Amino acid sequence: MKTNLLSAIGIFCLSVNTASAQLDSILYHDAQMESQWGSSTVGDLFGCFVRVTPPSYPATLVGIRGYFRNAAATSTIKWKVFSDPNGSANGGVSTIYVSPTAVPNPAAGGAVDQQYTAYVDLTGNNVTIAAGDLYVGAVQSAGFFGAGIDNAPNGTVAIDRQWQWMYLASQNYWNTLSSQAATGQFGFTAIFSPFAIGINEAVDSRISLFMDQLNDVLFIKMPVADLHAEVKITDLSGRLVATHMISGTETMVDMSGVTPGIYAVVVQSAKTAFTGKIEKF
Repeated sequence: MKTNLLSAIGIFCLSVNTASAQLDSILYHDAQMESQWGSSTVGDLFGCFVRVTPPSYPATLVGIRGYFRNAAATSTIKWKVFSDPNGSANGGVSTIYVSPTAVPNPAAGGAVDQQYTAYVDLTGNNVTIAAGDLYVGAVQSAGFFGAGIDNAPNGTVAIDRQWQWMYLASQNYWNTLSSQAATGQFGFTAIFSPFAIGINEAVDSRISLFMDQLNDVLFIKMPVADLHAEVKITDLSGRLVATHMISGTETMVDMSGVTPGIYAVVVQSAKTAFTGKIEKF
């Protein structure tokens, strides 16, 4: 069985110094891809993208996570980012990042109907916008693409967020996934720094999370130890999977017994309120 090609495409996980960037804007999928989407079009002329509205501005994109399934053994991709400064939701306007060379599709030659994931580190590319939206995803360089689709997301399908792109001689041609008689949500996640969570959630922005994927340990770093603060980790349905008490300015939580997926992390006491998200691979 094929393993994920994270090291071939980007860093395996972020360093402690950029731990805040590990918090990603999971809004449009639950990390479980039940099908895939692709095309016979190659040569970087076809791609799949998610339209993402950053949590605040200026917004710096520090990475993209993508999920793939059932790609051809020869499949290669390039990560790509378009900007839409007016947030017009008519497709991306300007290309602001594209991989300098094609890289192996994570699912190339992999097991049938099994998902594979990869991460591309963009921290050194200054992918920053002052307003509007980003379209994040990948284009098909060679072989069948196999972009993962979450057909059964936990939340409402974001119809206007799922896009396919094809280059024609006369124009950049954008279609929503729903206009192609398909539903579901593409498995592309934009990761911003600094990260901001949703409305009506209290945040101490000085708290950061870092998931050590190699050792299955979650690190929670706080500016000041709050020994009365409790950590609660829940899945996206709200089910509690782990609890822990803060033990100092840096607390370690054993995640070895937790199934891979996306989780909410809540740190709370009388003087501390923080909510973030992590992904365990």
